Amino acid sequence: SMSYTRRIPSLASTVSSVSTDDRSTESDRPRNRRELLTCPANIRQSIFELMPSDVQRELMEEYSSAQNQNNASREEVKDDDYYRRQAVTHGIDPSFLLALPADMRDDVIKEQQTQNSSSHSAPAPRPRSPAHLDDDVTAQHMNAAAAVGYAPDVLAALPPDMRAEVLQHQALQRIHSTPNSRRSSETRNSTDLRASQQIRSPPASFHANSTTEEYEGEYDDIGLRSGHGTLKFSNGDTYTGGFLEGYRHGRGEIKFADGSKYNGAWEHDKYHGYGQRCFANGDMYIGRFDKGQRCGHGKFEYAKGDTYVGAWSNGKINGYGTYYHKNGDAYEGMFVNGIKNGPGKYSLVDGRLDISKYVNGQRRGVGLRLCAERKRAWTLVDGVLAEEISLSDAYKIQTEVGFGDD
Repeated sequence: SMSYTRRIPSLASTVSSVSTDDRSTESDRPRNRRELLTCPANIRQSIFELMPSDVQRELMEEYSSAQNQNNASREEVKDDDYYRRQAVTHGIDPSFLLALPADMRDDVIKEQQTQNSSSHSAPAPRPRSPAHLDDDVTAQHMNAAAAVGYAPDVLAALPPDMRAEVLQHQALQRIHSTPNSRRSSETRNSTDLRASQQIRSPPASFHANSTTEEYEGEYDDIGLRSGHGTLKFSNGDTYTGGFLEGYRHGRGEIKFADGSKYNGAWEHDKYHGYGQRCFANGDMYIGRFDKGQRCGHGKFEYAKGDTYVGAWSNGKINGYGTYYHKNGDAYEGMFVNGIKNGPGKYSLVDGRLDISKYVNGQRRGVGLRLCAERKRAWTLVDGVLAEEISLSDAYKIQTEVGFGDD
């Protein structure tokens, strides 16, 4: 909504003035439409043509300026500084986001935006101690307590502190009656993800003799951990991050007593979404998790110097990926449960390239070797170098193996 000192004439008044004002000269009038400025996209052409030229120029300049700003924002370079700003804006640990491969960072930002929007639409939990619940206990809580043996009228007559204790006990019974709910400590090994994901515990104050956990943070109205908090285990493990209905949920970090850690997304006490898993032996995985298992696209850096980038499922390397060896060799192809299976290309550090079909990690059948300059070729039989062949025959073998378009 822009305002101008000059009043824009109506269509009727403009036509009348052009036809009746004998004093106007030919140079005062637009001779044809080609002399008019280009009409901005947000204004009707017929109206724009009737405006005085200085108003046209002003509108056009403002429109061009707005377009340039939009183009500049769309063309913002997605470098590390860009992702640092995005991390701060959306509540993501910048070091975690920058550690991800470039093709994963935007997905993490989108997931965090979704989580933020959903958390804004839900009532925010209040920081409170379960021993000091509000005095105005709702009828819903009383009915829930009655369902496990407490009369609502008796509950209402209790002093607030006793009423809160009864409701805490009721919440505890609900948790223990939930199928498959159990307590577990964090167990660790570098070849399989830590299965520390079945902890759905009420606040420590629910247990008179609880020595396994210590929690400080937010609760919901029935005393379950919800919001942000810190959970410490007696074995030295510490989790800091989001909770929902007693579960670790949202974004959070757990540091294990052995020095390893996980930083990323959680859902119902399990690694779920994008995260970074650092192991005590120096191994590190960055990528997607599904219900506690590595799944989807991910990168695993081994302490010995090797690196794998590619597909995962059920916690193992499955699908198409590339395994880079420390010595410079690399395998690109299909894997099944971490073993080469299917068509694959093995690049040697000196530039030679082997193309073969793999069965349980072994080369089987007729394959192909190309020299570094790709001007000579030889057959491979079960991985053993055989005879030199023409490049046209080499292409046929390459096609039969499964890399015809390369």
